[in-house]
Amino acid sequence: MKALRFIVSVPLVFLAGQAWAEKPAPVTVTNTPLPVNVINTTLPVSVVNQSSTVNVGNPADIAKALGVGTPVHYSIPCDTVPGILGSCVTTFSPPSASDKNTRVIFEYASAECFIEPSSGNMNFVRVVTRLNGQPTTHWLNVSDHVGGHDVPGVDNIFSLGHAVRFSHDWGAADPITIQVAYTNDPATNFRIHCSIELDGQRISS
Repeated sequence: MKALRFIVSVPLVFLAGQAWAEKPAPVTVTNTPLPVNVINTTLPVSVVNQSSTVNVGNPADIAKALGVGTPVHYSIPCDTVPGILGSCVTTFSPPSASDKNTRVIFEYASAECFIEPSSGNMNFVRVVTRLNGQPTTHWLNVSDHVGGHDVPGVDNIFSLGHAVRFSHDWGAADPITIQVAYTNDPATNFRIHCSIELDGQRISS
């Protein structure tokens, strides 16, 4: 007998746009908030168009902590003492020296001096303060030792001014000392008149 051959025809059907293996379709996430856990956090609250009254207790303690004091200004003269050549020396005690819990912090120092005759020169200006019982000398900047003339042939004028940072205790046993030194010539009768200005803040120590 002859072997029977069967041919089986299987139709292949392809769908348009379909490949042999399916590819994953892209996923787009738009404006999706993610959860956030907030633990023990105080959030700020904004109050708009609403006036309120805030009471601050112990303003003096707050000012002390911030280093904010009462503005003070002192003008101290320094004149030649008869019989002493070469400088004028003056002492100054703040008006509130009896307040042992008060301290002044000087922030600006300036001076204007007249020396007669006009051949006199400026040497130095120093300020001695006391802090916690210890004296400290502060030298002011004298950049012009020759000066200018108010009345030519009669006197020399000197001026200075700059920022400083030094303190003085009101309760100090000794006051502030200021010395202005100039030409020391025994053969010439030099005279000097100065006005020293100290500005700063009075604070509680």
